[in-house]
Amino acid sequence: MKKDIVPGTDYVIFQDDNVFKYTTDSLLLTSLARPNGRVCDIGSGSGIISLRLIDNKNIKTFTNIELNYDSYEISKKSIRENQLEDKINSLNINVFDVKKHFDNQSFDTVIMNPPYFSKSLKNYKKSKEIARHSDSIEGFIQAAKYLLKNSGKLFLIFPTKRLVDLIFILRSEGLEPKKLRFIKNDKDKESYLVFVEAVKEGKCEIKILPDLILYEDKKRSSELEKVYENKEI
Repeated sequence: MKKDIVPGTDYVIFQDDNVFKYTTDSLLLTSLARPNGRVCDIGSGSGIISLRLIDNKNIKTFTNIELNYDSYEISKKSIRENQLEDKINSLNINVFDVKKHFDNQSFDTVIMNPPYFSKSLKNYKKSKEIARHSDSIEGFIQAAKYLLKNSGKLFLIFPTKRLVDLIFILRSEGLEPKKLRFIKNDKDKESYLVFVEAVKEGKCEIKILPDLILYEDKKRSSELEKVYENKEI
């Protein structure tokens, strides 16, 4: 078990090599999202998103939902270490069971870095497999729809190659995509991730934000440096 510093904060996070560890995707998501009010992270894993965002003055409460028990326990350990038990609530539940634990429209913001690999791409460490492999992004989107208040916002990062699928599912569930920002390793490469902001029962209108370039001349771009400093970009 390793104890690391959460980038851009004074908080620590515990990580286990046998359990899925946070990636740059989660750091990007926390710098791109604009959460407010009651916030829920679906599939929260190590809890990195809550630790990066908890000091945001626009956030009233933060709830983590994680199915994998090992990840849940490690995230709870990090929360206790940082003495944030009164600010971050964590639940070890299946995302498909949210109706058993929450009232409809309980949150102003839902944020997630959802699993997006096919189950055919097996990872042989069970904890990692549960954390990142799923064929049911629909279930995550349906949970977000249930949890969000009308006009509430969903923030997520997803593979660009599956953007059409994602937009179709979002609109089918009454979550209107409002902002897209494509993420590239460098300006000459194709986008591999896309940041999406959707609004529950929002009007049909979308804004394409400037591409986010992570590296320039093989060095971190100024925007990626801001990400590691836990700044909004």
